[in-house]
Amino acid sequence: MYWSRTSKIELQKKLADQIAESSKREKLELENAALRAQINPHFIFNTLEVLRREASESSPNVSYGIACFMDILRSGINKLGPDGKIPLLTEIRAIEGIVYLYSKRFPELMVSLVSDVENHETHRIHSHVLLPLVENAFKHGDKKITVELSVDKTTVKLNVNNIIGRRIKDESTGIGLSYVKRILESNYPNTYKLKTNQTKEDYSAELIIHFN
Repeated sequence: MYWSRTSKIELQKKLADQIAESSKREKLELENAALRAQINPHFIFNTLEVLRREASESSPNVSYGIACFMDILRSGINKLGPDGKIPLLTEIRAIEGIVYLYSKRFPELMVSLVSDVENHETHRIHSHVLLPLVENAFKHGDKKITVELSVDKTTVKLNVNNIIGRRIKDESTGIGLSYVKRILESNYPNTYKLKTNQTKEDYSAELIIHFN
């Protein structure tokens, strides 16, 4: 019984030490996340803008690439409005930017972007509702990718199609279809339609959002 009690005490102490160490790591991770969140977006954009201007004459393609990267960042880290949304134009520019940058990264890909955008000036949308569908096509697609985007006074429509493959080996950010579904269910109940279809050869996603 003595050895049993001693062993139990040691096990409890070991478990308590593990919990304490785990709590310490979690606290450090939270502090680190808080520090990262304090990075001033204005500093990021001002720095990139300096680099973009410097490259504009000697390397216009690099300058444009930096501008595209800024558009992608702007859609994700700029301060949201009181309605929790961003201008639709910001999301559209992010889509155009990510298509351009991935096309530069993988020039052998056949990439088609068809955009018919009208009356978007006053439309607002939740950040990264459209963008992940386009990004996933590049992450999981191969050979040919098609992006069709249209906006009118009442509706935004996005169609994405890609040949199934696995070109990009980068670590995933975890922002994907499940995130889009949660945002749609929370913020666009009964005003959206999301349809996906997969065959052995290709994958497609169609998203329609009706503005209130």
